Amino acid sequence: MTDVDDKLRKIEGTRKTLDGATSEVGKRDYRQSYVNFNNFFEWAETAAEVNDPDVARTVLYFGFQPLYDLLIDNEDLTPSNRTGAVKVLDAMMLRGTEYLAGYYSGNPQTKIVNDLGISTRASMKKIERFEFRTKHRNVDYNGISPKDILLFLQQFFDATLDGKVTVPNFVVGVACGPSEIAMPLAHFSEAGLGFIRQSKRRGDRSPRIIREHGSHLEKGIKDSHAIVLEDYVCTGTSLALTMERVSTYSPRSLLGASINSMHPSSLREIASKQKFQLYTL
Repeated sequence: MTDVDDKLRKIEGTRKTLDGATSEVGKRDYRQSYVNFNNFFEWAETAAEVNDPDVARTVLYFGFQPLYDLLIDNEDLTPSNRTGAVKVLDAMMLRGTEYLAGYYSGNPQTKIVNDLGISTRASMKKIERFEFRTKHRNVDYNGISPKDILLFLQQFFDATLDGKVTVPNFVVGVACGPSEIAMPLAHFSEAGLGFIRQSKRRGDRSPRIIREHGSHLEKGIKDSHAIVLEDYVCTGTSLALTMERVSTYSPRSLLGASINSMHPSSLREIASKQKFQLYTL
């Protein structure tokens, strides 16, 4: 059996698991999962105690997004605090991927988020005075719910099993909004994961990365089958610019994907189903 055959066999198992989670994910009350924090330390304190599966996934986002933006935008962090913040962000990506894979498999383990909060308290305390700027995402709003993300994952893996899409080696999220899509997709695909910010609302004129993640992106994407994820696509400009940035890392193949789309003018749409769109440059 080749490595490709082995990977597809695992995807078949994943696909069955996702089907088995449909009822569990569909019945969750995600609309009441919004939470808020005033600073990074409060985030850690809340994460350490959360026990509701939907609040836990929302806690993950509202820790990951402000910390990611802090590391992109703020040059006032001391070297020590910055190093600690990068380590916390890496832990959020690792444990968040693990938690969301369980969530979309129908078996959420909130202890993963609790342990993350406990282990990051000290580092978050050191940066609590820095701006904690939250940004609402399309997930839970704008026609994207957990059941829609699950449908996307199901349809994505249907496409891989039908030979229409190659199982990705590297998954890139456009900023933080699609993190809840990118993290489980990376886990189930056994792929690398990274994020590149291209946000008009944040004033980005070109795609931006956390400098400490540059080598990770370059090494992971080179010669890989890469996919760039957005949650909601309007003109497609942000997704197109991010895909162009990813193309500079020389992937073997490159696709874009989203859950909701307004038929963008900046990209060529090659597949479109309910809650599942694929694009090329």
